[in-house]
Amino acid sequence: MSNISHRNERGFTLVELSIVLVIIGLLIGAVLKGQELIESARVKSLVTQMDSYKTATGIFRDRFRQLPGDFGDGVARLGASADGNANGIIDGTGDDGESILFFEDLILANLITGDATDPIPDSKMGGQVQADNDDVTGGSQDFNGLRVGNVAGNGTSTVDLFTGAEAGEIDDLFDDGNGVDGDIQAEGGTDCINSGTGVYNFTDGDVACVMFWKL
Repeated sequence: MSNISHRNERGFTLVELSIVLVIIGLLIGAVLKGQELIESARVKSLVTQMDSYKTATGIFRDRFRQLPGDFGDGVARLGASADGNANGIIDGTGDDGESILFFEDLILANLITGDATDPIPDSKMGGQVQADNDDVTGGSQDFNGLRVGNVAGNGTSTVDLFTGAEAGEIDDLFDDGNGVDGDIQAEGGTDCINSGTGVYNFTDGDVACVMFWKL
């Protein structure tokens, strides 16, 4: 009896503990890999979304010889809610002026999908995509572009949505990796980027960046 009782009360062997630890390690690795794949898919979806807007803008400009939003004949030719001033600049911010007409014109021209009465789209990584003419801190000049960030100011502006590492990885993979130059740029405090050199902050995990895609 005592021998049976003793055998039933014995602990795990080193081999059994090793197997358990290996299994736990594999599970943790699978979870981390899954998170990495999900993040990668979100980034690719965002970049595809921005590319589709840039392509639609190019087609619109070829067809009408003006920028969407800035289009001076939008009411007559597209049924838009207003005309742009045709000065080559997307005037306005967020949900007013030519910024909102930008997406309205693209929708009415059947170049993107959406609701022309509520045209500003959500980004594939959260927040909104807004059109305007701006420059990033440290950048050389203003440009017509798409801002991606969380919504602020009752929809009239965008604020931080990305960490410095997220913004830097997107820029590295799909542009030149410099946050104040190239077709993809970013703006934020030192937690996001060095505005003098365009070098992203990959070590600080705070959400601190708004991103821009040149049109």
